[in-house]
Amino acid sequence: MLYEYNFSNPDDYITEFEKIHTLQQKLREENDVFSGLDISIKESIVAEILEASFQDYYTTIINSRTCAEQFNIDIRRAKRDYAVCGGFAIVAAATTGLAGGLPAAAYCMTTYYLDLSDAKSDYNDCIKK
Repeated sequence: MLYEYNFSNPDDYITEFEKIHTLQQKLREENDVFSGLDISIKESIVAEILEASFQDYYTTIINSRTCAEQFNIDIRRAKRDYAVCGGFAIVAAATTGLAGGLPAAAYCMTTYYLDLSDAKSDYNDCIKK
């Protein structure tokens, strides 16, 4: 069927589907209690495991930065975004004059100010922890 729908590398998909099937079979055979549970309970358990795995993975990334490091990253991102936005404002001014350039520049300045304010607020919240 994969061939009929023009999947690229259908043999790879078939191999992966077979692996999934084998893992599902193994799960049923080796976990009688889990296999006997209602589907909603199974889904809840799997969701809880995935959430814990997600938290374990991303918590280490988030916790690895100090407040000052994160603040500096936020400031650099704000400056980068301001520069990109300013470039578009210049293009708008060049093509439409003040009618397009002025609102675009105002937008850039406003978002830059808000980004800096957010960075400062996040930094202050971080150092209070």
